[in-house]
Amino acid sequence: MKLYNKPPDHYKFAKTRLNEGDEIRVVYVGSIENFGAKNFKRLFGWIQNEEFIGTVSDGYVKFRNLKGAHQCRYCVYNVEALISQERLKMISIKRGSLQLSLW
Repeated sequence: MKLYNKPPDHYKFAKTRLNEGDEIRVVYVGSIENFGAKNFKRLFGWIQNEEFIGTVSDGYVKFRNLKGAHQCRYCVYNVEALISQERLKMISIKRGSLQLSLW
């Protein structure tokens, strides 16, 4: 039993919809002036101008850097919002194959 409310599935004004099994590569290009680099990483998990690889599962995107050392997790709604607000620059997206069941 989950005790938290499920976030909305998709951002209303999203340029790209993320689905289950997708893998995306993004770079955070937004401003970090108000926080500083260390605090921004601690609070939000992003490192400016570093590439992250994210996989979508269960309504969340689990990010890791290229070395696999730094990891963070965001809900799909927030990632789609950051992409549409141009704080995240999407480098590539690899669509996951969907398995359809008839019954």
